[in-house]
Amino acid sequence: MRDFIITLRNKIWYAAFIALLALISAGMLAYEFFAAPINEETLQIMAHLDLIIAYVFLGDFLIGFFFAPRKILHLKENWLDLLGSIPLSDSIFRAMRIFRFVRLVRLVRAANVGLNIQGSIAVLRKRYQRRKERKRLQTKQKVS
Repeated sequence: MRDFIITLRNKIWYAAFIALLALISAGMLAYEFFAAPINEETLQIMAHLDLIIAYVFLGDFLIGFFFAPRKILHLKENWLDLLGSIPLSDSIFRAMRIFRFVRLVRLVRAANVGLNIQGSIAVLRKRYQRRKERKRLQTKQKVS
């Protein structure tokens, strides 16, 4: 089960889903602070959507914590995620949703590092294949 959860959390679509939720949350926060007066019905819908997003993030954090090999290290590295995932309804504390944006930034940074690593691996793999082919040709020429 642990391997399945770790594999699932490392999938690109999972990271994209979490990033999309963080982006939606940040957008709602910006809309709430900068838009003209918002009617009560829209505020209720946004509050429910925010609560759903908070529970998804809280679940993600708790699953990560539960399956983390070093719990204290997980807390140290992800404490902002924990703060951003706490479902709060008071308008003063709802500003803590900005921590979800921090999660988005970290996901984008991690994806960029991952893409750089994948690109580097591809380059190294090509170099290895070329070197292997040269050695094969040299061996073949020596035999001839």
